[in-house]
Amino acid sequence: MASSVSKDSAAVDEDGSLILQPYWINWKKAFLLFHWHVKHRRSVDQDERIIASKSGLRVGWTTKHALDFGIVQVGKRMFVLDLPQDTKRMNFRLFNLTKRYYTALLLWSLDMERRNDPFLSPDTELNFTVIYKVGRAPSRVVHALKSPIFDSRPSRATVIPQLSTAAALAGTLLIKLVWRAYTIRRNFRRVRAQGIPMLPHSWMTGHLSVMMEFRKDYSGDVNIGNFHPWIIKDYHKYFPDLDHCHPVIYLDLWPVLRSPIVAAYKNTVAAQFTQVKKLDKHQISLDFMTPLTKGKDISTLQGEEWKKWRSWFNPGFSSRNVSTMVPELIEEIQVFEENLRQRTGPNGSWGSVFQFRNATTALTFDIIVRAVLDEGLHEQTNPNGGPLRIALAELLRLMGIRQAFSIGYLLPWQSKALDRNNEIVRNQLYPKIYRSLESGLKPSRKKTVLTLALTNLAEEAGGRPVDPATYPSMMETIEGNIKAFLVAGHETTASALCFLFKVLQDDPAALAKAAETLSKSPQLLSSLRWRPPCGAASLRKFDVEEAWDEWDAIRGIEGKKDLVRGQRLYVSGDGIGHPKDGMPVHVRLRQK
Repeated sequence: MASSVSKDSAAVDEDGSLILQPYWINWKKAFLLFHWHVKHRRSVDQDERIIASKSGLRVGWTTKHALDFGIVQVGKRMFVLDLPQDTKRMNFRLFNLTKRYYTALLLWSLDMERRNDPFLSPDTELNFTVIYKVGRAPSRVVHALKSPIFDSRPSRATVIPQLSTAAALAGTLLIKLVWRAYTIRRNFRRVRAQGIPMLPHSWMTGHLSVMMEFRKDYSGDVNIGNFHPWIIKDYHKYFPDLDHCHPVIYLDLWPVLRSPIVAAYKNTVAAQFTQVKKLDKHQISLDFMTPLTKGKDISTLQGEEWKKWRSWFNPGFSSRNVSTMVPELIEEIQVFEENLRQRTGPNGSWGSVFQFRNATTALTFDIIVRAVLDEGLHEQTNPNGGPLRIALAELLRLMGIRQAFSIGYLLPWQSKALDRNNEIVRNQLYPKIYRSLESGLKPSRKKTVLTLALTNLAEEAGGRPVDPATYPSMMETIEGNIKAFLVAGHETTASALCFLFKVLQDDPAALAKAAETLSKSPQLLSSLRWRPPCGAASLRKFDVEEAWDEWDAIRGIEGKKDLVRGQRLYVSGDGIGHPKDGMPVHVRLRQK
């Protein structure tokens, strides 16, 4: 059968009938895509159907769900079929599956309105396996359609245009990358030309060479936050003409980071762009929170939307409202102290080594859940951890991996894990939100994040009962804010408590004075903010000391150890940093 290539990249037979010549798709990739959809299939409405006729392939539906795409299996070949709402065009695409996000390579478009060019031949029987997506859950439907036999290998006439197109796309992408690099590097050169001190800058690598020197000095798992004390300590190496570190340092880390950074090392400088003139939040912060909240939380919202939500949550940060949570705070600290007591040795001796951050994380998580949801999850007495805490911890880990690469993408299985854990968190939070709505928002002295959000939402609705289906965007923002408060309220605080004990451990005189003062006047704790007392209250009863030798013996670590500024304990990890190895410690009961 002879064929030629038309403008639409489809082969036309001698008699004028249209013959589809799809690309030769890698079977293994297609099978994985096929398997994922079969695994997550569910039943669909009967009204949603695919209609075949001699004049062409038609897609029809009568429900509110549109058929997003489909996968057509022809023998041992598989093709991804895009089914847009405009049924006049049918697109064939090859998808690279990354959970719900699909990177599509357009193969070609076929005009379905070509008269006298029938797409389906009445003489040839061929079974199609069509997988299509309805809403969020893909489904599987098998149809027997009449169709011509497809030639799965592209002809030489189609390969040449394909290669030319690919080369053009690659060239365009390269030009865009070069232009982006040149633009960023040029802006830094302009700043330096104004006489502003700057780190050694290269047209090729920007400031990546400086970052490499930082990485060379420290272990591979050191958190990027350690860069700032490192540059302040070694400022004379890069600013020999200055007698102190410059208060502003510009960092060009493209393409590792997509946007330039301005680091302020003086509070008066930081106030210029956070208070005097509030600038937009940095893209790095926005990108980091997107997988968790989709940009719908108080830490990423900007402008009037941020002001509205900030005013909603302000009452929750008042000293009067915090004081209403003191009873719950004391309950959780008592559980924390009992856990420490169980870790001590007999007669005032040191107990076995354990990771202190696990204990502080469970403590701060229980406290923040009380403040956000007014519920007790009892994480401190759950050795395995509850689903909400575990899912949030996994989300933070994946967010850190995602932030470490400028492209901002995860591998398919990581994206799948991201969505799965977001779904777990949603399933944990939504029943609590719905329960609060159904039970009614009763006046209370204690204002949690959830009640503040729902109360203001009810006022915005004019006092009418709030139906989540009526306010889908608002409910997503409430969910995003709850996630943000849960993460920000426990993760960094848990690490801060570890380093608080570390600082006091390294200064026995200060530790003894603090313990003596609190023993004589425990009411002084009320003059502190609500977070530090979580650890300060325990100073009167327990000694906490790092136990790296025991930790190394348990793990079989020998030879050279990782150090940062001469310390085994440092901030490590991508994204939000955490104490190295969870801060291994042992505890003993303080002897009176």
